[in-house]
Amino acid sequence: MPEPFAPGKYNAKANPEYVNERFQRQDAQASVLIRDGVAGDGTLETIHRAQRAVASLEITQRLSNGQASIRTPLTVLNETREGNATVDSIATRADTDGDGVPDRNLTAVYGALFEANP
Repeated sequence: MPEPFAPGKYNAKANPEYVNERFQRQDAQASVLIRDGVAGDGTLETIHRAQRAVASLEITQRLSNGQASIRTPLTVLNETREGNATVDSIATRADTDGDGVPDRNLTAVYGALFEANP
């Protein structure tokens, strides 16, 4: 191409460390298998504990605001609760110890969550 239209020098491919340090990659994720079913009493409590532990690790990717980039059923539930009174009410009733994490009747909690997020 003529000079004024020629693309500039592209460094990102030559410097993957720069890209990896500053941008989240689509393939930088991990999955957790829950063997006994996600609706068992205490499952979200277990996910919550794991989420807190992983959030403090140095290798955990961070969002631009510094928060750990973690997506779990619990994060989706909390996001949905903020704008949906029905989901919030069902989740609150399922929280027996008042810590904000439902620990019983998770089938109803998930049902409300899926209805709110088809």
